[in-house]
Amino acid sequence: MRFARLLLTLLLWAPSAMAQQDERAVKAAYIYNFLHFTEWPIPLEEPFYLCILGRTPLDDELQQLENQQVRHDITIAVEHVTIGDDLGFCHSLYFDDSQRRQLDSLLRKLNAAPILTISDAEGLADRGVMIEMDTLHNKVAFEINLSAAHRADMDFSARLLKLARYVATR
Repeated sequence: MRFARLLLTLLLWAPSAMAQQDERAVKAAYIYNFLHFTEWPIPLEEPFYLCILGRTPLDDELQQLENQQVRHDITIAVEHVTIGDDLGFCHSLYFDDSQRRQLDSLLRKLNAAPILTISDAEGLADRGVMIEMDTLHNKVAFEINLSAAHRADMDFSARLLKLARYVATR
C-alpha cells in the first residue's frame, strides 16, 4: 500500500517535478495509477494483466510493475502481445506511437471489450483510445476519452477525471 501512496503522490506532483524525474518512470507511474482509478464492469481476477502491444521505450519501467498490487489481493502480470494475439485476457493495454498504423484494426478487434487502452501517441484519444498521455513543457499530462470507456462499460474515479487535462464526453 505504501507503494500505491507513493505513486499517487507522484501522480499528483509529477507535473512540477518532471524536470528532475525520468520521463519513462513518470509515465509508468501514471499508468499504474490509471489502473487504480479505473472501474471495470466485471470483478477483476488474479492476475491483473497489463498488456503491452509490441516493444516500447517503457518496457523496462512497466516490467517493474510486475507483482505490484492493483486491487486488494490482485497483482499485476505484465505481458507482451501482438495485434494477432487473442487480447481477451488483458485488463489493460498500453501501446506507443509505433502501433499507430494498427489503431483502427486494434479498436475493431477490442470491440468495446472492458480493456483499458492507454497510449502516449498524440491524437489517439480522439480516435477511441481511453487514455492518452503526452509531455508538454517537461510535464506529463493526460486526456481521457470517457465515451470510449463508457462504450466498454468502464468508468474512472472522479479524482482521476479532475486531474485530466481534457475529458472527452462525446
